[in-house]
Amino acid sequence: MRETLYDGTGFDALTESKIQDIKIGLSFNDKGMEQVAKIKGLKHFAVVHARTSEAGIKFFEDHPSLESFTIAEMAKVSQKALALIAKMPKLTHIGFQESFITYENGFEYLKPLKGRLKSLDLTMSVVNEDDLKRFQADHPDAKITMIPPTEIVKRHSGVANNLARIATGEAAEKLKKAIAEHKADRK
Repeated sequence: MRETLYDGTGFDALTESKIQDIKIGLSFNDKGMEQVAKIKGLKHFAVVHARTSEAGIKFFEDHPSLESFTIAEMAKVSQKALALIAKMPKLTHIGFQESFITYENGFEYLKPLKGRLKSLDLTMSVVNEDDLKRFQADHPDAKITMIPPTEIVKRHSGVANNLARIATGEAAEKLKKAIAEHKADRK
């Protein structure tokens, strides 16, 4: 039986607090996302390996002070969530991890951040080279952080295998090769 952990209940009591930075995960869900989004002074928020969905991201669309938003939740969040993230009015830093991202169904949604986006952290994500070049053309000053497929496999083989099932093109090929090499090295 899975034990229920903290879901985020109670963050609404911090609406007027001076908290500026929150990083949370595990059982945190959309109810918690809704409550954290009410913290007016929040500048940096990261949620990883949680039970959040795109509905939870939507609560942050008009957040008055959020500058940095990171999500690593491949199971319930698709690359289309970037359209919601792009609506955050003060956002300059995005972390979008554990995902396969294309230009047409993902990066294109970040066009409204042109000239404002300073960094994009794609650690544990995979992208085809042409899609990444198109993103870079839209945001030439944004710093992009990525790791090679071999490192993704070393850090979390479960994430790598999930990504290999949904990725296409050379990103999929490189990741599948890294998975095969990792399995061969473990024998």
